[in-house]
Amino acid sequence: MKRSTQLQTQTIKMASTPQDVVKAVNMPNFSQNHDQFWQMLNFLFTQYNDEFIHTQLDTQTFRKIICQLHQVVENTTDYDIIIKNSELIYHVYFVALASIRGGRTNSEMHGYETPEVLRSLYQTYRLLLKFERYNLPCFGHLRS
Repeated sequence: MKRSTQLQTQTIKMASTPQDVVKAVNMPNFSQNHDQFWQMLNFLFTQYNDEFIHTQLDTQTFRKIICQLHQVVENTTDYDIIIKNSELIYHVYFVALASIRGGRTNSEMHGYETPEVLRSLYQTYRLLLKFERYNLPCFGHLRS
């Protein structure tokens, strides 16, 4: 019973600013509410002050997003939800990778990032390969 109360306190109103996204991903149990998590990911590709939300987030936020995305995918029992969100996962992967990698080379990124972030990026990349819908560059490389 205590756990459901804890999850209820981890829900937020629909995000309306980039700061709402940062607050959400900083909540330890936010990604356990899968519906709300998918809504937040969609929100990344809306505009706030004439700029896409994802362009207004810092790298640490993207590290948390990609790790939480990996957890959500791993904990989802209905694979149809993953398929339904495949295009969203594709776009989140590349904006997260661009932010996390930054101006570093792929090799530098592998040397500086935590194992958790690298594992989450890699597992998300592997998931995208399974979809067989996208022409993907090698792991860790950005789209041309």
